[in-house]
Amino acid sequence: MVNALSRHPPVELDDVTVIQGLGGLADPNNEIHAADLTRRLARALGTKALLMPAPGIAGSVGPREAFVRDPHVAEVMRKARSANLAFMGIGAPRPGSILVEKGKVVAWQELAALKKRGAVGTLTYAILMDEVNAFLPT
Repeated sequence: MVNALSRHPPVELDDVTVIQGLGGLADPNNEIHAADLTRRLARALGTKALLMPAPGIAGSVGPREAFVRDPHVAEVMRKARSANLAFMGIGAPRPGSILVEKGKVVAWQELAALKKRGAVGTLTYAILMDEVNAFLPT
């Protein structure tokens, strides 16, 4: 979606903010990082971006709690909760998935085992299961 919008002249939207609802994975300078996608979408819409200053997945509960208590993260989360519209990326569990390749979050062997159990995609860094319509945290 961001690539498609970026090919057109920017529109000017008043009173609109593009909010990065999830932290990014891997290098924040990478063009597939959530922060860059958020900036590019805001630019294409002629508006401002509000970035999530934290990784998408913390290494343990301690860092996660520290991120959540950070005032900048808390502000982004507060504004995201009041959004009128949200676009979320849905990924496929495959070897080239950002969860496997870029973020080194899940080993391919783990994703392969989840696929055998019915996993069909990832949504907000959770595994989307096909038959039971449930999510398994990654």
